[in-house]
Amino acid sequence: MTSTTSTTPEEPPAWVQMEEEAAQAAMSQISILVGAVFSLLLALVLDLPMRHLFALIGLGDSLLVNGVFVLTVGSLYFLWGLDNIPIGFRGVVLFLGRRLLRNGKGLSEGYQWTPQPIMFIRQVDCKPKSIDISDEEGAYTSDGVLIATNGIQRLRVGGPYRFLGVDDAVLSLERLARQAVRIVMKQKTAVQARNADKKDFSDEVARVLHAQLYSTNNPNAVMWGLNTGTTIIDDIWAVDEKLEAAWAAQVREQAEGVAEAVQTARRREQAQQYINMGASPDLAVIAAQTDVEKPHASISATALPGIPGAITAAANALAEAIKGWSGSGRK
Repeated sequence: MTSTTSTTPEEPPAWVQMEEEAAQAAMSQISILVGAVFSLLLALVLDLPMRHLFALIGLGDSLLVNGVFVLTVGSLYFLWGLDNIPIGFRGVVLFLGRRLLRNGKGLSEGYQWTPQPIMFIRQVDCKPKSIDISDEEGAYTSDGVLIATNGIQRLRVGGPYRFLGVDDAVLSLERLARQAVRIVMKQKTAVQARNADKKDFSDEVARVLHAQLYSTNNPNAVMWGLNTGTTIIDDIWAVDEKLEAAWAAQVREQAEGVAEAVQTARRREQAQQYINMGASPDLAVIAAQTDVEKPHASISATALPGIPGAITAAANALAEAIKGWSGSGRK
């Protein structure tokens, strides 16, 4: 059986990711340096016409006035273009309100600089997250029974430029995952679905989901700017409460039957040990019953429920002998 992970692309090796992060950090530092130089040059250009204004108000060609103007204007413009991208986010660069690119990973977290107002950064949350794909109303099985499920679909934004260009990308993936659950449910009977292994059921849903994405030329939802992760269905139950109660009772009865079979086997084994030590079958059964139901207990003179008085008296009379056997060969 193919696992869920085989349907999703693997992450690049750690060393590749470290190199990419180092390159992005270097680009961030370069952008800040370029921003500082650009802001200073812009302030110097603006200072030329301002000198005439300073002369009109009596400030003349004071180097101090011009220096303060250049530093103030340059610093304000630099701060205007400086943007801090939070951890787990990516920056999409917009040029005159339009995406600079149609595809790409975007700017890395940390401080980045762009020349405002012609360019600015739109922050996109790229942290891994879960969407709820539970279906409490239920989906029909092959034999027409409504079965409800509880589950989540893991995902993250892998292409922030594409993601900004798609309406309701996350909602589209959520609905497609719910549809995959219904398709898998339709392939099973009610009993098969109710008793299915949760991991196997989750893997089947993941395979159907990725097959649907692949058939629409959108593998792993990359055309929506998304990367799909693990599909988890952690609970499956019948919508009809009476049917669910009946199934629960059936499971409980099966468990009780297994426990009773184990108890019977233990009684037989213990009784055989007493018979091997020379006890009669009746007394061996009484002793075994005591051992199984009350481990490490011994037969006493108290009445044993359900045992006729004559057998109880016999058990009391031979209690000391059985204690002796217990010390020598009883387990």
